Formats: sequence, C-alpha cells, structure tokens
Amino acid sequence: MVKHTGEKNFKCDICSRLFVSKEALLYHTRRHTGDKPYSCTLCDEKFVNASARAEHIKFKHNGPTLMCEICSRKFFTPNFLKQHIKKHHDPSNKLYAGRSLIPPNVPAVENMRVRLGDL
Repeated sequence: MVKHTGEKNFKCDICSRLFVSKEALLYHTRRHTGDKPYSCTLCDEKFVNASARAEHIKFKHNGPTLMCEICSRKFFTPNFLKQHIKKHHDPSNKLYAGRSLIPPNVPAVENMRVRLGDL
C-alpha cells in the first residue's frame, strides 16, 4: 500500500534521502558503497540489482531480436518495434510502406547494372 500512496518511510543513513521500500533503499545504498553483487556471466561487469544486469545482457550481449516484417530492421523492445511499424502506415512518414523502400536518391537496380558495367 505504501508504494501506492508514495509514503517514504525508509531513510538513507548516508544522505538522508527517503524511499518507499526497503528494496529501493538497499539499491540506493549500494550506489554509495559501490557494492555490486550481481555479475554478468558473459563479461566482467557487475550491477547493483538483477534487473540492471538483465538489461545489460539484453543490450550489450544479445542485441536486438524483434524484427520488422516490412523492412527487416531489428529492435530491442516490443514498444520500439510497434512505434516503428506505425511509421510504415503513416503516409507523411518517409518509412511509409506505400512508397518504395529504396530512397529516391539511390539509382534503380537497372541503372546500377549499367553503371557497374561501364566501369
């Protein structure tokens, strides 16, 4: 209930900042002490909590895994992919799927063959 009311009953002994939960205070205190008990299994980095470690692994080691079915671009989160796909359906956006996915300043494939043949 305290989290919903925003009541902050947990005080940091170092800087006197207040927190809504013991857990939040613990993570904050670790920032003062430098304690990072959560290690990455893929590199030497350490973190104050498991969620920070999971985010690190997702962004640094796994890379983007969610792919746009229209242009094959990849994204880290479903929300980023969803925002991107909206652009394909917006006629005022340069990614609008009704347009060719080849930018207008890039020569057509036929022209590229002719140019490569001229070399």
